Parts: sequence; C-alpha cells; structure tokens
Amino acid sequence: MRSFHPRFSQLLRLIAVASGLLLGVLLLSFNATAQTGNRSTQGVRTWRIKSKLILASPDVFQMVKRGRIRFLCRARPKGRIQIRRIVRLTKRGKIVLVRTTTKRAGRKVRPLCVAAFESLVPGEPTPTATPTPLPTPVPGAPSLAGVLSITSPPRLATFYGQALNAVHFTGTCNSNSGTIQITPGAVTAECSTSGLWSAFVNLSSASVGFHDITVTQHQSSQGRRILVRPSAPCSTTTSGIISVRSASELEALRTTSSLSTGETFIVDLCANIDLSGREWEPLPTFTRVFDGNGFTISNLHVPAIAPAQNNAGLFKQVNGVVRNLSIENAVVNGGQNVGILAGGVSGDLINIFVSGQVRGANNAGGVFGSGLATLEDIRAEVLVEPPTSLIGRQIGGVAGACIFCEATKVNATGAVYGTSRVGGLFGLFRSSNLSLSYSEAVVSSDLPSPFPSIPNEATGGLIGLSQLSLVKRSYAEGEVATTAIPQFKGTGGLIGVAEASEIKDSYSIGAVAGSQDTSGLIGLVRPFLENMVVNSRTRIETSYAAGAVTLSSSPEPHGGLVGTLSSLPAAVGELDIQHSFFLKSSNPNATQGGSGTSAGVGVSAQQLSTPSTVDAFSPLIWNVGGGRFPRLISLPNQVVLTR
Repeated sequence: MRSFHPRFSQLLRLIAVASGLLLGVLLLSFNATAQTGNRSTQGVRTWRIKSKLILASPDVFQMVKRGRIRFLCRARPKGRIQIRRIVRLTKRGKIVLVRTTTKRAGRKVRPLCVAAFESLVPGEPTPTATPTPLPTPVPGAPSLAGVLSITSPPRLATFYGQALNAVHFTGTCNSNSGTIQITPGAVTAECSTSGLWSAFVNLSSASVGFHDITVTQHQSSQGRRILVRPSAPCSTTTSGIISVRSASELEALRTTSSLSTGETFIVDLCANIDLSGREWEPLPTFTRVFDGNGFTISNLHVPAIAPAQNNAGLFKQVNGVVRNLSIENAVVNGGQNVGILAGGVSGDLINIFVSGQVRGANNAGGVFGSGLATLEDIRAEVLVEPPTSLIGRQIGGVAGACIFCEATKVNATGAVYGTSRVGGLFGLFRSSNLSLSYSEAVVSSDLPSPFPSIPNEATGGLIGLSQLSLVKRSYAEGEVATTAIPQFKGTGGLIGVAEASEIKDSYSIGAVAGSQDTSGLIGLVRPFLENMVVNSRTRIETSYAAGAVTLSSSPEPHGGLVGTLSSLPAAVGELDIQHSFFLKSSNPNATQGGSGTSAGVGVSAQQLSTPSTVDAFSPLIWNVGGGRFPRLISLPNQVVLTR
C-alpha cells in the first residue's frame, strides 16, 4: 500500500474536518438562525429546511426545489431572527408563508417573509422575476385605428393618425330598430336586425389629446373617452408629445414648462430606465398622459428625509393618466401619501406593475398613497409598512386610501403591516367599487397606537375598512393576524370592518387570527355614521369563508362569516346574508346566529364542494364541483382547495 508523507496526511485530515463542518452548516435543522444586522446582500448563508434549499441574506430569501421562490422580507436592524416554520405551501406551490420570532425578549413578532412561486424546468438557471406581461414595445410600428365597442370598451382606447378618417365604432341598440347619432362628426348609424350598430367616424381633424364620443339612441346617451395621437409611440417626433429614453430625460420632466402650459399632452417612455445610484426627488404634479409603452423604470429610490416628506413616489401627484408602465425594485420612503408610482392620484391608472418596498406613516400603498382613481390591470409585489417606531394608518398593498374609486383586475402579493385600517389591497375603501381582484399578501397589525384618536381597528385580507362600497368577484388568500394587540377591533379574512357595504360572489381562504371581532370573511359590521347621517345596511351574497379562524382571547361568541355585529341601535336588523357559507372545521367555535353575531350557514368541506349546497352560485361566475371548493371564473392564481 502506498504511504504518504506525514505532513501531507495531516493536511488531508484538516481538509476532511473542514469539509465535515461545511456539510454540517449546510444541513442545519429548521431552527437555524440568521444574524440580520447589516442590510447588505453580501455573505449569503445556506440551510436545508425539510429538503428545500434556502438561500438567505438579511433582505432576500430564495427557495429552490423544482422552481424558484422569491421572498419579500422585513429585516430588523438588530437581533437574531429565527425561522420557526413554513405555515403553508399549496399543492401548486403558489404561496409560502414563513412565520418568525425574535430572540429579543423572546416575544413573537410579525411574519417576516412571503414568497411567490414560479414553475421552472428542473436544471434550468433561475431567471430574473418578471412582472405581469405588459404590451411589447415596438417603436416605429405601423399606426392602427382599432375598433371601439361602446357597450364594452377597453379602458381609454387610443387611435392613431393615419386611420383617423375611418375609426370604427360598434355597439348594441336599445331596440331592434331606429337610428343612432354619433358625435363628433354627426354620423348616423342604423340598427341591424340582430340589434347591433356599426359606424365609421372621421377624426382626422381631431387634435392630440382626449376626446369624448357620445352615442344617442332615442334621447338616451352614452359617452366614452378616447385618446387621439398622430402616430404610434416613439415612432416620430410630433408636437405635443415628449419621448423619454434616459434617466436624465426623465428627471428633466420636472422643469419641462410645456407640461404645465398644456403644449405637451403625452409623455412616451421609449426605453428601459435604470435609476441606480440616484436619490430620486419626486416629479411634480402630472396632469397629462404618461405612456410607459411596456418599458420598465428600475431601482427607484426615494430616501428617508427628516422631517419625512409627504407625497412621495415617482410622482408627487398624478392628476392625469399613467398606463403600460412597470416600476421594479423600488424603495420609497415618506410620511403621508406614499407609493411607488405616486403619493396621490386623481386620474386613471391602467396596466401598471410595481415591485419593491414602501414605508409611510399615513396613507401608504404599493402603487399610490391615497386618491380618487380609476384602476384597471394593476399588480403590486410589495412590502408596505410604517417607518420604525411610527404608527401606520391606512396602509394597503395597492393604496392606503381609495375614495370614489372604480377598480377592476387589481391584485397584490407580499406583506402589509400597520396599526389601523390595513388591507391586502386597500387600507380604506370608501364609496368605491371593486371587481375581479384578489390579494395574496400577508396582512398584519401588530403596532399599538399611541393615540386614542387612532384606535387599533380594521385589518382585512383584501380591505381594512370598507365604507359604502361594493366588492364583487374577488378573493383573499393571505394570512391575516392582529393577535399582538389585545382588544383589536375588526379582523377579517376579506374585510376587517364593513360599514354599509355589499360583498357579492367573493371568498376568503387565508388563516385569520385576532383577539375579538374576528371571523373568516368580515371581522366587524357596523353602521356608517357621518354628519348625523346613518347608513347601516351591509349585505353578503353568494360568498364563503374557508380559512382557519383563531381567537387569542377567551372564545367569545362570534359568527362564521361576520365576527360581530355592532350593538348600536342603528345596526339592529341591518345585516343581510344570502346564500353564503363558512367552513365549520376551520371555525368550530362560530355560533349559528345569536345576539350580536351572524354566522351565515356552517357547512362541512364535503358540503361546500357539492354543487347542491351552493346551487345559488351562478355558473357564469363560479366554477363549482369536481370535489373542490367553488372558484371564481376568469380570475388567475386561485388555490385549489379540496375536501
């Protein structure tokens, strides 16, 4: 047998010991801990947790097992953070929640991380995360006229120059005969035997900007707003349009006088822009059309300043239209009215994607802080929270406060934290309508309010506080927790507190944990009171709750769909529940009615997945049967729950 030099043998033994130590680190158990002092992304550590590989740095976690999981994490400046357990991994691998504790004082703290899964072919390199697809930018593409249906138009249809002499409009007649007058242009169309009309309108003399099309049938009028521009985006230099291709050109918008005078109506983004290394000062109030054309602004950073500035974001305020834009990897800090796109909005947001972190004390959201807006096709992958040691009131994954809003196809993933009025999509949703929307965000209120005028209340998976609003064809599946605050009022899987609102064809399946006024769908129902006017009727129709419900306090009576009905005299008899259900196994302590509570109908998992139980659920809206809980048609990413 061949012998080795003694020193060489000693070296081999040292190498073997070192390899063993390294392997031991890689195979640490589920209780491995990570120091989260410096927020640098250097020094990545590796653990094995239930055979799933975790790559961890202070701010970013990734899980790799036949796919990729990207975490949005809250890192604390001091203390040792211990990963406790994976709360839920769905069969489709869609959502993973990680609950954590801190070694400081041994007390439990908020969930730190939430992950979104993307399937990959095993062995392929992990790609960079991509947002919801936006229109492919094609500079110089030929101009197209398009067709506008008056009865179901696209949001803000756009028509280009060369075909403006023959723009095609279509619609449905009020009756099977008669004529339709269309202005501008004074065009007359005839109703066909099938009840449809069709007309070509000449807009060749229309100036760049918004134009209102009015269709009159038998003295009944419909109106639609369109955008007229002379050519396709970024194809030519035209009066009234500014093209932006660099960070310096984007910054120059703050001093562009033609935006304030009205000489410029459209700003086209014509390239991806990286704002790395810049401390961004929000652009002033924008009143025109900003068209991202499918391009991305990345690494936006609005720094924390003292005192914290209000109206923080890419823009201070948007009073016009922003569409077809992606803003990725943003970090935005502020005081009141804080969001990645804008601090405030009074206009239209169409086809927007944002990702990153937002920190604001009041009215903070992933997309915008507060406002009156029309929202369509909005997606946010965000962490939204108050600044350290400050309260967080009206905090949402999309917006902190949305008043007189029309929102459709709006969704959020990530994590949302605050003190009062905290929701996966909206913290406050007032006099507004929401449809075809969902939240997968973890929502938590664990910060006690130091002010009696700002009570700890209203935290929900979709909306914190809903007032005078309609929510339909929407769902929430993220975890909701308020157990850190005793006597927290209003914790719900879908809505924390509902005042004179209607919930229709919606559901929640996320786990809900609270101290009182807690339930799977709505935590607390109470009247809407303002200026001595009382509006107290809340209605729930064809909806259900299936998430596990836990009360940290004594098991007080609570309902399966509504935790508590306000004891105010005006609230008596003002809750109407029709054809709605809760899963008894997930909420075993819920009452079947009783004083001050309301349950809907408690059913078993088998009953909830049986078509005869939910026979009032419309087949045009719901997919029912197949041994699975009802799912909404035309909404993506729904977790398939079976009995």
